[in-house]
Amino acid sequence: MATHKVVSDQDWLAAHSAHLQEEKQLTRQRDALSEKRRQLP
Repeated sequence: MATHKVVSDQDWLAAHSAHLQEEKQLTRQRDALSEKRRQLP
């Protein structure tokens, strides 16, 4: 099992925020792709 680094709250919040932004971007891309699929004849 991998161990995680121990970091400050500030470092963790910055990394978490960056990760959430990537997840949101992926969700928007998936939503756009789903919309294209719904538009297919």
